[in-house]
Amino acid sequence: MERCGRECRIDATQFHDVRVSHESMSQYRVASSTANARALAFVRRVHPMRMLGAWLLALPYASVMLEQRAPWGVWLAMGFNVLLWPHLAFLWARSSRRPAAAEFRNLLLDAMLGGFWIAVSQVSLVPAVATVSILAADRLAAGGWRLLGRAALVMLVSFLLCWSALGMPLQPVPTLRTLVLSMLPVFVYTLALSHVTHRLGRQIVQQNRELDRLNHTDTGLDLPNRRFFNQRAADAIAQAREHGHDAVLLLVDVDRFKSINDRYGHGVGDQVLRQIAQLLHEQAGEDGFPARIGGDEFALLLACPPAQAAAVADSLRRAVAGLALPHCPGLVPGVSIGMAALEPGHRGLDDWMGAADRAMYAAKADGRGAA
Repeated sequence: MERCGRECRIDATQFHDVRVSHESMSQYRVASSTANARALAFVRRVHPMRMLGAWLLALPYASVMLEQRAPWGVWLAMGFNVLLWPHLAFLWARSSRRPAAAEFRNLLLDAMLGGFWIAVSQVSLVPAVATVSILAADRLAAGGWRLLGRAALVMLVSFLLCWSALGMPLQPVPTLRTLVLSMLPVFVYTLALSHVTHRLGRQIVQQNRELDRLNHTDTGLDLPNRRFFNQRAADAIAQAREHGHDAVLLLVDVDRFKSINDRYGHGVGDQVLRQIAQLLHEQAGEDGFPARIGGDEFALLLACPPAQAAAVADSLRRAVAGLALPHCPGLVPGVSIGMAALEPGHRGLDDWMGAADRAMYAAKADGRGAA
C-alpha cells in the first residue's frame, strides 16, 4: 500500500509537470506567433520603401551613366538593383524563419549596393550625398544608431573595394541635370519616410489607448474594473468635498448567483451578469459610473441627492427582476442593493464602501431582492 501510494504520488507529480510543460509550450507558441507577425509586418513596411528608394536613386545615377558612356554591364547591374533586388529581398525575408533578422541583413546589403554605386559613378558628389542621406535616414528609422553604424561601415568598405577595383576614378562635379535629378529623391523619399513614421506613430497611440482601456475595463462585461472604480471613486470623494456636491454609492450583489451557476450552468450565469451590466449602463445615465468590482458584485457611483439615488436603485432592482432569459423560463434573477451617501465622517473610500456594504447585507437580511 505504501509503495502504491508513493507510485501514485509520483504519477500525479509527473502528470502535473507534463501539464505545466504543455501550458508553457502553448504560451511560447502564442508569443512566438505574435513576434513573427510583427516581424512580417516590418518586412512588408520596408518593401515599398525599398522599391521607392531604388527607383528614385536610379534617376541621378542613370544621368551619370549616360554622361560617362557606361558599359552595358553597369546598366544590367542597375536593372537588377531597381527591378529585381527589392522583390528578392522581400521574398527572402518573408520566407525566412527569422523575418526580422533577414530584413536587417537586407538593409545592410542595401548599404553595400549604395557604396557600389557611389564608386561606379566615380564619386559624383551630389548623387553620393543623396544616396548616403536616404540610406542613413532609412537605417536609423528601422534599427536605430546601431544599425546605422553597421550600415555605414558596410557602405564604406563596399565603396573602397569597388573604387579601388575601378582604379579610383574621380569626377565629383555633376551636371545640372544630375544635380536636379539628385534633389528629387531626397525630397520625395523624405516625405514618404515622414508619412510612414507618422502613420506608425498614430498606430502606437491607438494601441496605447486600447491597452489603457483594457487595463481599466472588465472585458467580459464591458464595464470598468475594480482598479478604475477605485480611481473614479477617489475623484468623486475629492470633488464632492471640494464643491459640496452630493455623492451616493450603490453596491449591487446578484442574489443566489452560485445557485444559478449550479442549476443552469456558467453560460447562463454569464448571460445574467451581462444583462445586469447593461442595465447598470442604462441606469447610470450621463453622470453615473458603473463598475464590476467582484465576481457577482457591481458598484454604481451617482452624483445626485440620496432620494434620487434611491429611485435609481429601486428602478434597477425592478429591471433585474423583470429580466427574461428565453431558455430558462423558471429563472427570475434578483439583486440586493446597498446605498450609502458620502458623509463627512467617511475618512475615505474604505469607510464609504463599508457603509454601502453594511446596507447591502441589511437588504439581503430583509429577504434579498431589496434595496
